[in-house]
Amino acid sequence: KDRGAMPQKPPAVAAAQSTGAWQDGSVLNELGKPEAEIETDSQQMSLDALRAQNRSIEEYVMNLVRVRDELKHITKLAEERDSYYILGLEGPSVTDSEVR
Repeated sequence: KDRGAMPQKPPAVAAAQSTGAWQDGSVLNELGKPEAEIETDSQQMSLDALRAQNRSIEEYVMNLVRVRDELKHITKLAEERDSYYILGLEGPSVTDSEVR
C-alpha cells in the first residue's frame, strides 16, 4: 500500500462534504455500516474533516426537527379542518350563525 496516498473518503462522507449537507440516502448508508467500519473511517479522517462531518450531521438533524415541526403543524390544521367538514361547514372562517 502506498503510504503517501491520501486515504479515500467513505462515499457518504465525500457526498456530505461535497454538498455541505447530509441527505437521507447518505445517512441510511452510514447507519447500515458495521460499527467497526465506521470507527475505521473516522480514524482515517482529519480532525477538521470530523468537525465538518459533525456540523453536517447537526444541520441534517436540525432540518429533520424543522420538518417534524412543520408536519405536526400541518396535521393540526388538517384535524381542525376535518372537524368543520364533519359538521358540514366550509371551514374555520364560518360565522357563529352558520355553526348553529
